[in-house]
Amino acid sequence: GGLFDAAVFAFHNGRALLAKDRGPYLYLPKLQSMEEAALWETALAHIEAMLGLPHGQIKVTVLIETLPAVFEMDEILHALRERIVGLNCGRWDYI
Repeated sequence: GGLFDAAVFAFHNGRALLAKDRGPYLYLPKLQSMEEAALWETALAHIEAMLGLPHGQIKVTVLIETLPAVFEMDEILHALRERIVGLNCGRWDYI
């Protein structure tokens, strides 16, 4: 799923983006808890290490689209603190 896609994207684009003073940026939907965010942090750190990218080079924005995630936003931010760009409230999830 998403972890495989992130690894393939970083493998094919990570170094080229870094050479242009940019980095791989990911949009993470469906996260519901701090535990899921911590899993992503661990996986992304491993991907960076395997590809020789600086730690924290892969940046993420998390889509907050479930009620459990609303109540764990602070914890999600903390788990991804070295790479989080922002949180996004899904527009269509609350209409």
